[in-house]
Amino acid sequence: METFRFIILVTAITFLIIACKESQTSEYSNQLKEKIQVKELSQAAKDLAHFNAQLSPMDSPYKNKSRANLFLNQAANTSSVQKFNLEMRGAYEYLLAGRTKEAIGIFLRLKQILVNANINQNNEAINMIDQFLAVSYLRLGEQANCINYHSSGSCIIPLDDDSKHQIKEGSQKAIEQISLMLNKGYDDENYIYLLNIAYMTLGQYPDGVPKKWLRNLMNKEKPLIPKFQNKASSLNLDDNRLSGGVVIDDFNNDYIPDVVLTSWSLDDKIRIFFGRENGQFEESNDHNLRGINGGLNLTHTDYNNDGYLDLYILRGAWLKNSPVNSLLRNNGDETFTDVTHGAGLATKHPTQACTWADYNSDGYVDLFIANESSLDAVHSCELFINQKDGTFKDEAVLSSIDLKIFAKGVSSADYDLDGDVDIFISNLKGKNALMQNQLIESGQMRFINIASFAGVEEPMESFPTWFFDLNNDGWEDLFVSGYSESAYNNFAQEWSSYLNFKKFNASAPKVYINNKNGQFIDMTSSYNFNSPCFAMGANYGDINNDSYLDIYLATGEPDFKAIIPNRMFLNIKGNKFEEVTTQGGFGSIQKGHAVSISDIDNDGDEDIYCVLGGAYEGDIFFNALFENPIVNKKWKKLKLIGTKSNKAAIGARVMFNCSYDNKQTCYYRTISNSSSFGENSFTINFSIPENQNLEKIVVYWPSGNIQEIIDLPLNNLTLVTEMDDQLNHINLKSFKIPNSQHKHHHD
Repeated sequence: METFRFIILVTAITFLIIACKESQTSEYSNQLKEKIQVKELSQAAKDLAHFNAQLSPMDSPYKNKSRANLFLNQAANTSSVQKFNLEMRGAYEYLLAGRTKEAIGIFLRLKQILVNANINQNNEAINMIDQFLAVSYLRLGEQANCINYHSSGSCIIPLDDDSKHQIKEGSQKAIEQISLMLNKGYDDENYIYLLNIAYMTLGQYPDGVPKKWLRNLMNKEKPLIPKFQNKASSLNLDDNRLSGGVVIDDFNNDYIPDVVLTSWSLDDKIRIFFGRENGQFEESNDHNLRGINGGLNLTHTDYNNDGYLDLYILRGAWLKNSPVNSLLRNNGDETFTDVTHGAGLATKHPTQACTWADYNSDGYVDLFIANESSLDAVHSCELFINQKDGTFKDEAVLSSIDLKIFAKGVSSADYDLDGDVDIFISNLKGKNALMQNQLIESGQMRFINIASFAGVEEPMESFPTWFFDLNNDGWEDLFVSGYSESAYNNFAQEWSSYLNFKKFNASAPKVYINNKNGQFIDMTSSYNFNSPCFAMGANYGDINNDSYLDIYLATGEPDFKAIIPNRMFLNIKGNKFEEVTTQGGFGSIQKGHAVSISDIDNDGDEDIYCVLGGAYEGDIFFNALFENPIVNKKWKKLKLIGTKSNKAAIGARVMFNCSYDNKQTCYYRTISNSSSFGENSFTINFSIPENQNLEKIVVYWPSGNIQEIIDLPLNNLTLVTEMDDQLNHINLKSFKIPNSQHKHHHD
């Protein structure tokens, strides 16, 4: 009996090593030929389908249904001890695949086997099954309520009456299971936090929670903004898939925002929604894009200076092997063409981050790709220089920027105002890099890493990042979000520790203020960011119309215990940030990914779109669109059109000079790819403070040209062509977003 107990313990621990390599079964191998027989697809689409078919479930921990079937099929033909181990693994993969009831059934049966064998109730194998059951029951409640009967407030804490669980079985059993664990002496803050969440879903928090396990679930906040309503379903933009990317901008030049979405599964298509004058969003049926699937992130640009915005899809993040990224040329007729191979961009490296800018100042944007490199899989960063003929040439080695780091975020800006564009790269596994561009007159670039000198190497575990002028002094500041891979599987515990004034180990973000001498000052504490944020996606925008840029953080990790809220921070006059997550209704506890903060309804204020959903096959959720309820009385939109500069004016800086009572105040905006995960519009949406008047704007073009404009009409869009005094003013048609349906069923 002792031998049997030891074997059970060893096999259970072995089960946790999910990424181990195993040979494929003949059943899986026989499916490959059938999977790659794809008709009527472009060569690029066929290449993606072939990669997807050849990617073994044992090479990807995210092909969960196939992994479950492999383990369970093997279990059917093995001895009892091996059978137990394989069935445990198969059940866990069922959980990750969204087949929660099947997973629960197997876990219960396996636990009964141990009980019948008189295994001690505190045995590690039983404890492990108890943990899986607790998470499985929570998932069951989520699927039955938040997904199958989704409402606009589902999974946004604190839960309102409409979003509390009506089908109570999942949360009730989760409470029973976690209480059983805790009463046995299983002291794990992750599960104590989940216990509180389960009580909240039933409307029994805080009064129903036993006092010894009661935890605070939300920060205290000052009342600064009204509640934003989630109206994604009203516009058919509540995409229900996995984590992915989002860009909101005008792709057909009709001055109405469009929405582009990806999901990282190679079975999921790119979705493009064109905004129409009637306030509806019409999904494109672009046959050119059939099979151009997947993408954990995407960016936009105008790489060929034709006046239409193009798309670039990034793939392969977290995988040692990667499918090719995709450059999609905008044809100008609401269709796109994959031109990746012809453009010379058909490289295959794991990434989710890139940035477009004119690094050699020749009037065309170039492409820097931040790849994920590790000791056993080296993937250097790439710098593709635009050849002005639709093609690119990799000059990363020549420019000394072929870094070999595990890059997760990237941003570009002329942070030192010397006339050329620099690059910041966040590193999940070490020091960050600030690559200063030392462009010489011949157009040749040389980058040097000055992160140590500039004081921006931390945090040592970083994720999304961006340059922005948070204090409106005309110099680009830097935000770097900590992620803490070292705290993986303990995010709930870390978050709970912070909320309940206990020590936490996860990395906080960094707020770096530009010191105007090539260096930055770490102002994280004074800006109120000393908390674990776990941001995978993030972005910035002015949501309260005060001309200062605010921050939205989309949090999460693949672990199903990481039920932590997305967070919103309000910029208080450039001096500090105040959290407004709860009062603003932003605290979705679903996995958060790409974010775009843009004026989606053309009414002058900025709304927030967030891609929700995780990495594992079953961790899908509906994207959210938080409509801004704050009326913006005075605003100005600018669309810049470069001539000597690149056509999309990427890299242009704009100063808005405002006045009140003979006092001048300046505000600054820069056109860029914004955050390294999710993108805002290139059209500048500037809010003018109510007590101020807009006197003039000054455009600092990437070419070095400086253009001053006065007497601009308000509450409309102005097209500004580089160094052309002829301005084109467009009166925009706004629309009202209807309220979301009360509840709708998704089966």
